[in-house]
Amino acid sequence: MTGYRCPVRRHFLVPAALALLACNRPAEEAGDDEVCDLDFEQIRAEILLPNCAGEFCHDADAPAANLDYTRSAEAIAAQLVDVPSAVCADWVRVVPGDPENSILLAKLHDPPCGEQMPIDGHLSEHDIACIAQWIETVESTCETCGGDLCVDLQNDANRCGSCDNACPPGVACIAGQCACAAGTEQCGPACVNTNSDPQHCGGCDTPCETGQVCNLGSCVGGCDSGLEQCGDSCVDTQTNNAHCGGCDSPCVDGQSCVDGSCACSDQAISFVGDIEPLLASNCALAGCHSPPQIQHGLDLRVGKAYESLVDTAAQQCGAGLRVNPGNPGDSYLLDKLLGVDLCEGFQMPLNTTPLAPADIELISGWICQGAMNN
Repeated sequence: MTGYRCPVRRHFLVPAALALLACNRPAEEAGDDEVCDLDFEQIRAEILLPNCAGEFCHDADAPAANLDYTRSAEAIAAQLVDVPSAVCADWVRVVPGDPENSILLAKLHDPPCGEQMPIDGHLSEHDIACIAQWIETVESTCETCGGDLCVDLQNDANRCGSCDNACPPGVACIAGQCACAAGTEQCGPACVNTNSDPQHCGGCDTPCETGQVCNLGSCVGGCDSGLEQCGDSCVDTQTNNAHCGGCDSPCVDGQSCVDGSCACSDQAISFVGDIEPLLASNCALAGCHSPPQIQHGLDLRVGKAYESLVDTAAQQCGAGLRVNPGNPGDSYLLDKLLGVDLCEGFQMPLNTTPLAPADIELISGWICQGAMNN
């Protein structure tokens, strides 16, 4: 085994320890303290766990940046390799085979953002070299779709289920399927109601002939009793969100058509009791939306979240308001939680399981009801 060989470093200075180890000297020419023979399980147990898994850092109770070093070596590697940094834009935690571009290594001595780690001390030259050497041996096993980062085909709305399948605008990807609204299905770049869409009547790409309408999934000459013809479609204006109470009278996002009128959910939703704890437990983690580094000025701790969210301008992409009371479809918070319509950044919470559909529905319902501080 040879010692760590240092490439040309583009992003940060090489500390004395790595410079010493970077001279391409084989192990037999180096001192015993300059060569690392630890595997990643040993690196976890002897370096990461005792130095980085303390309270308020990367422990299980409130893991900073969703990075928990108390987990198994396999689980930790999955949190590191090809995973975007939660706190340093445009950096990846561990780039396989490339220590110089891995934020994990940079944070140990000359970080491009935030504090040097460990926050209350420094790793030895030998320990830093061990981590660098491990990064050199790592191989990427994830799907990248031709890019530099892993792609989550289960939740990425731009690559849902496969690299070449983008969900329609505003539609989330859940478990590898575009989450079209109930009663609709994905046909190409849109979610359509195959019961009434004349271009997809009864199924995708099955258009009706000229003069026909789509009635309950069949191309016919007219609509059944109780249904109203809107264009070439037969719809129930008592329940149809696009034609609520009459043709071309759509409900806004977050509302449903009930008895011919658009309405928000009638579920009683409390910000203090329902929404604030949900956001705090998933997003108010150290280095994310909680001190010491509050990303984009969005503080989601209990007692701080409401002011940071409601009627507050988003800092990404000129995206309007984080929460626009009464209008879930124009609230950037939901875009970030669903991973849709993003021109920068990633779906939130970052590097962990997205919120459950029921949780998203709860937040959407709260916004629809006026986003009250109740």
